[in-house]
Amino acid sequence: MKSIARDSLALLAQERVRVDLVAPDEIGRRTPPVELPLLLQLKMAAESKGSERGASGARRSGLPVDLVAMELLAGIGRGLHVDAVDLGARDELSSEDLFEDALALLAVVGSVDPGILASRAVVWRGWVVQIQAYLSPERRTPVPGVCPAEGCGQAEWFSYDEDGDMVSAPALMALWEGDRVDAVMCSCCFAVWPRGQLWELGQALGQGLDWRTLARPE
Repeated sequence: MKSIARDSLALLAQERVRVDLVAPDEIGRRTPPVELPLLLQLKMAAESKGSERGASGARRSGLPVDLVAMELLAGIGRGLHVDAVDLGARDELSSEDLFEDALALLAVVGSVDPGILASRAVVWRGWVVQIQAYLSPERRTPVPGVCPAEGCGQAEWFSYDEDGDMVSAPALMALWEGDRVDAVMCSCCFAVWPRGQLWELGQALGQGLDWRTLARPE
C-alpha cells in the first residue's frame, strides 16, 4: 500500500515523465512528454472551460463542466488538508493549499502507520481515478486478470462512492479511442500499456487480448 499511496500523491502533485508513450525503438532519440500534475490539470481545465463556455457551456451530470471540476477540486483540497494535518505533515493552523498539502503528505508517507496508510491510500487513489475520468472521459471496459506490473499484482481496486460506501472494480481497464482500444491501464499502480504493447500484455496475462475480451461491457 505504501507504493500505491506514494504513486497516487505523486500523480496528484508532481510532473510525470511519460516514458511509456515513447516507442521502444525511439527511446534515446525522442524526448518523452511530460505530464502536468493531475491537480494542476484539473485546475486549468476548470478555469479554461469556465472562461470559454461559462454557465451555458457543455454539461456533465446536469452541471456546467467548470462547476463539476471546481467541486471536485474543492472536495479533494479539503480532504488533502485534513489528511495532512491528521498525519502530522502540516500544522493544524496552516491554511489549505492543494500542492503544499499533497507534497507534505508525500514527504511523510514512509513514516505513516501501515494500517492508517492503507485506508488513506484507497482514498488518494480514488481521487486520481476521478480526476483522470473527468479529464479524459473515454470509454472504458474491464480487462480480467492480475496486473503484471512489478510490485502490483492486483486484480481489483477499491474506492469510495459519493455516499462513502466502498466499491470495487477490475484493476485493469481498456481505454478506447473511437472504435479501437488505445491502451490498457491499471487503476491500482497506474501502469499503462499503449496499443503497441497489448500483445505483450496479453502474453503476461496468459490470454489473448482480442476484441471479445476488450469489448466486454462494464
